Amino acid sequence: MKNFKWFSLVSGSIFILIGILCFLFPLESIKNMFILIGIFLIFNGILEIFVFQKLKEIINFSRFWSILLGVLHILTGLFIIMNLEASFVVLSYILSIWFILSSISNIYKATPLEKSNKLYHSLSILLNILGIAIGIILLFNPFIVIVLISFLISCYFIIFGLSHIIYALAK
Repeated sequence: MKNFKWFSLVSGSIFILIGILCFLFPLESIKNMFILIGIFLIFNGILEIFVFQKLKEIINFSRFWSILLGVLHILTGLFIIMNLEASFVVLSYILSIWFILSSISNIYKATPLEKSNKLYHSLSILLNILGIAIGIILLFNPFIVIVLISFLISCYFIIFGLSHIIYALAK
């Protein structure tokens, strides 16, 4: 048990260091994350094409779909790795459009419960208008999305590291 606590202390410290590095170097952090996503997609595409072909008889899944999905995964992974900047921009636009559309949808989907409670209804409308505004800001400044994602990743690593250290120091 003592070795496990030392491991938690060391791993927690490493997570905090990674979080600080992600905060200090946001673009490099995002580039590395995208490269890992690209590698994962390529690996998943290879699995889809070759490994899942072997399972075709068991799961009764069409070979065509398995090959198509595998090729799409591989091509997407290669696109991400070879076009990191374009991938950042595409992700930024997808997120901004998602924020705008989901906020508009939420305004139109105001529930009867919201309408019966004026404060809740007003707050819901206000928050969704804020969501639309954020989406529009992100749409015209995609760099903000990259910095925010890196910041959130940094915060997560630091929090995760602190929880490991707290566990290691607990009696």
